[in-house]
Amino acid sequence: MNYIVRYNDRDTSFREKKNMRLLEIKNLVIGYKKNRFTTPISFEITKGQFWAVIGHNGSGKSTLLKTILKLIPSIEGSIIFSPKVIVSYVDQKSADDHILPMRVIDAVVGGFEAGWSFMQPFLIKRSHQQAMEFLQVVQLENIAYENFWELSEGQKQRVLIARALAISPHLLFFDEPSSAMDMVAEKKLFELLQQMIISSHVSVFMISHNIPLIEQFANNVIMIDKDNHFALVGESKEVFQHKEFHSRFAKGFHLHAS
Repeated sequence: MNYIVRYNDRDTSFREKKNMRLLEIKNLVIGYKKNRFTTPISFEITKGQFWAVIGHNGSGKSTLLKTILKLIPSIEGSIIFSPKVIVSYVDQKSADDHILPMRVIDAVVGGFEAGWSFMQPFLIKRSHQQAMEFLQVVQLENIAYENFWELSEGQKQRVLIARALAISPHLLFFDEPSSAMDMVAEKKLFELLQQMIISSHVSVFMISHNIPLIEQFANNVIMIDKDNHFALVGESKEVFQHKEFHSRFAKGFHLHAS
């Protein structure tokens, strides 16, 4: 359900530093074996940023995300996480067994209860209390004891975000988290992520197909097109005004007035 990386122990001084670089990508080339999907990509993510990855289906978006997380190898380039950064990754689909019953609160508790043992039973109570706090963040505390599998897709995604927040990450990765949501739920998800960025200074790296919402909420955009071995990286406004974006996406799409 969630993929978690702890690059070092927690450090509150790290979390308090503004404009701290969390991740640096240098001349990264993604692909499969020797098949290059793009030209080299370089960028860095600092605290409090919202990054979005766009591209048509099969363009290499998930390959980029999984390469950055080192789930698959890169062809060239470097991926440098800050030594003390904590990363959480929410995949497109849950990996848990749908046959097994699971309450909403149990799904969230699983985010930080991996270290529990019968020698420390007090952790059960504490983790449930913390889980309720994270459910309050995503405004789902009123359904904490309902069956997770019976929720709407929008509610499930909010639960997964609460679970991801349980480890107090600095950087959250999402692979099309709103793909099964209706338009109202999708916008609420973007609004929730923006609130988290403002209040907690976390950074978000998200794959999405919703160009209008990305234009409204994201600071930076990466456009991927493996068929043409092309990648475009920059601030949202710059990418959306670029001729390469307009040649692929912009029919019927208009930027908001600044």
